[in-house]
Amino acid sequence: MKKTSILLIMILAAVVPRTAAAETGLGLGIKIGPCVSNVRWSLDDGSGEAYRRLTVGFFAEFGLSPAFAVQPELDFVTMGYSWVDLVSADPGKYEDTLQYLQIPVLFKARLLREGWIVPAVFAGPCLGVLLNARFRYYDLSGGLTYSADVKDLYRDFDIGAVFGAGVNVRVRNLKLIFDVRYYLGLLDVYQAAAISVKNAGLMITGGLGF
Repeated sequence: MKKTSILLIMILAAVVPRTAAAETGLGLGIKIGPCVSNVRWSLDDGSGEAYRRLTVGFFAEFGLSPAFAVQPELDFVTMGYSWVDLVSADPGKYEDTLQYLQIPVLFKARLLREGWIVPAVFAGPCLGVLLNARFRYYDLSGGLTYSADVKDLYRDFDIGAVFGAGVNVRVRNLKLIFDVRYYLGLLDVYQAAAISVKNAGLMITGGLGF
């Protein structure tokens, strides 16, 4: 699915005429980078670890003026949390992995209106559609001993807010994109009332704009 989406966005970017993109203020792009997830959950005893996975995304930037733009995106993001239990009958590391298709709509304010380097700040709402959820248990030696699908334990969607900053560096007909953002989940995504789980994560991405 990811490979097909990447191919489609590259084909679309190739066939959009440059003159039309300039007249309408339309820009397309692809980005990739690490996501450091720090999920907030009610049973955290301090043994939890930051969860690091790769994120891939596509975006379309609609320029409203030289200073402002709207940027909808499709991002494949993995959130997760883990904890270490040394006192139970099965000591080891426990891990829940949540894979989302995130759809943020970002409102961007450019700090410089022209130049080959254009910094910007942005913020906006984000809808997350849960694609997969998996539980894994590792023994004390680090070996995976159990894995199960736990998608039914989590809500099918998440709603949150995205805010951050980035910079576009123009190189001839392309733009190099660098972006740092924080996602703050606003919903308790765990189905059971006894446990609260809210997503959160820091994403650092780089990519190309066309």
